Amino acid sequence: MKTLTKLSSVALLGLGLISSANAVEINVNPYGKLGGIASLDFTNSKQSYGGVLANAGADFSLTNGLRWGLGAIGAWTPWEQTNNISSPYASAGDASEAYIGYKNKLIEFYAGRFKNGFTNFDWLQGNVQGASIRFTTYESKMIYWLTYANSYLYNGKQHNYIQGDRIAADLTSLTSYNTTGGKKNSMVGGEIIAGGVDFAYNNFWLKPYVLFNTNAAGTKSILLQGGLKAGISFDISKFKSTTIFQAMYQYWDLPTLAANDSASSILLWADQTFRYQNFLMFGAGIVGIPGNEKSTIYALSDSSKFYGRMFASGMSGPLSGFAPYFAGTSLYGYVFGGLDMKWVRVDGMVSFGTYNEYSIMSNFPVWQQKNMKLSLGVGYAYIKGDFGGGTDNVSGNSLKAFAKFSY
Repeated sequence: MKTLTKLSSVALLGLGLISSANAVEINVNPYGKLGGIASLDFTNSKQSYGGVLANAGADFSLTNGLRWGLGAIGAWTPWEQTNNISSPYASAGDASEAYIGYKNKLIEFYAGRFKNGFTNFDWLQGNVQGASIRFTTYESKMIYWLTYANSYLYNGKQHNYIQGDRIAADLTSLTSYNTTGGKKNSMVGGEIIAGGVDFAYNNFWLKPYVLFNTNAAGTKSILLQGGLKAGISFDISKFKSTTIFQAMYQYWDLPTLAANDSASSILLWADQTFRYQNFLMFGAGIVGIPGNEKSTIYALSDSSKFYGRMFASGMSGPLSGFAPYFAGTSLYGYVFGGLDMKWVRVDGMVSFGTYNEYSIMSNFPVWQQKNMKLSLGVGYAYIKGDFGGGTDNVSGNSLKAFAKFSY
C-alpha cells in the first residue's frame, strides 16, 4: 500500500504540473524490457535457474524543464536447482521509478526513485532512492554533482563508458529498495552521501569524489571513500587510445575485523583501451588493493569490464553481492577484447593473479524496428578468487543464455 500511495502521489503531482503548464509542450518517453535468462552451473553448488524479468515505465517532460516519471520492475524464477542457495532474485518486484525533476542547460535535478546515471559516477549507477543534482558551468569544463541516497534498487547495473553495459547483467538479479518487513536494501544499510567534481579539458579529464555511508551493508559501521579518476584519450591513425587511472582510499571498520586488523584499504587501478574504427576493442589493465583481506572495496556498481558480478557465487554474510574482483589484498592483471558491430557484440576477458576470470559474452540483435529491439545471446565464465579472508571461496563455472525484448 505504501508503494501504491507513493505512485499515486507522483501521478497526481504530474497531473498538477500538466494542468499548470498551459501551452507548454509535453513529451512522453515510454521504455521497457522483457527478458528471460537460463543459467547452467557446473560447480558443486549447482546454482542453475531459469529467470524472467520485466521492467516498464515512462518519463514525462515539459519544454520548461520540469519532468517526472513512473516505472515498475518484477522478476520470477520458474525453475531453480540451487542446493539451498538463495534465489538470484532477492525480490519479486518494486516501483523502480517514481520521481520529479528539472533540467536545463546548466542544472539537472531529480528526487524520489530515479536512474542516477546522469551524474556519471561509476560507484553509484543504477536506480537510487533519494535526490541528486548536477551543475554544469557555462564553459562545460567543470561539472559539480551531489547525491543523497537512502536506498538502492540492485539490478546488476554495471556500465563501462567505453564498452557499454555488461551484456544481460540486468536480467540476473533484483533486490528492491525495501525488502521483506520494510527493511531497506541490505547492500546499502545506511544513508549515502556522495559528491564530486568532473573536470575536462580537450582529451583529458579528472574526477575527484567522496562517498560516505552511515551504516554500510548493515554492518553498523561507517564507511568513507575518497578518490579520483583520471584519463586521457587521443587518436593514432585509425586507432583511438584511452588510458584511465583510478585511485581510492577507503575506511570501513567492519565488525568482523580483529583488533589488530586495519580498517583502511587502497584501490589502485590502471586500464588501457585501444579501439580500431569504433568496432574492434582490446587492451589490458592491472588492479591492486592493499589492505585487510577480510574487507573489500564497497561498490554498489562499477565501471569495470569484468563479468564476475553476474557469474560468481560463494560469497556470504554482509559482503554478499559485492564484486569478487575488489577483495582486500588483491593483485591481478587482465587482458580483454571485444567486437561491437550492428549485428553482433562480443566481450572477452582473461584475468590472472589473486582473481581469475575467463569470460566471453555475446549479444545478437536479431530484430529491430524504430526503438523496439529483440536480442539473443549466450556466454560462459569461469571465476575463482578469495573473498572476505577465505581461500578460493569465490567460484563460478556456468553458461548463460538469454533473450530480451526492449523498447
